[in-house]
Amino acid sequence: MAAFVLALHRVEPAGGPLKPPGTRGSALRHADEAVRRVLPRLAEHDDGFDVTAAEAAWDVCLAAPVWDRDPVWIHGDLQPGNLITDRGRLAAVIDFGALGLGDPAPDVAPALWTFTGAARETYLRSRRPPSPSAGRGPRGCAGHGSPPARPGRSVIADDDTFQRGPPERL
Repeated sequence: MAAFVLALHRVEPAGGPLKPPGTRGSALRHADEAVRRVLPRLAEHDDGFDVTAAEAAWDVCLAAPVWDRDPVWIHGDLQPGNLITDRGRLAAVIDFGALGLGDPAPDVAPALWTFTGAARETYLRSRRPPSPSAGRGPRGCAGHGSPPARPGRSVIADDDTFQRGPPERL
């Protein structure tokens, strides 16, 4: 997964479409109003969702440095349903509908959406963020329409084994 993401980020960006404001890969401040409107509604699911903690995490994301380098190609939707595996290894990535040029932070999101334990650490270690802004990507994307923000729809991978489980807390 990390090799795929790093290779994608290295593709020449000339002529590619910039991610529009409010989409993954653009500045998070454009999504602030929408996220703050949705977070309280998540508490209605009676699953223990901590709105205060989520708002605090979102504030940290907004306070992080913005991407200050040239935009790179990003997939923007590397959730488990878009990853095809064969014998525990990534075989293909599908659904390039969110593809575009922007901040690479959203492509760090598999560390939160897909992997746990050693697999998460391996992914993060193998693709260290190239900018301080990249470290806020998983949490920022999680608060902006990601699988962890949708109760009952989180699919996590524990090393080689995929299992359906409850959404992770922010």
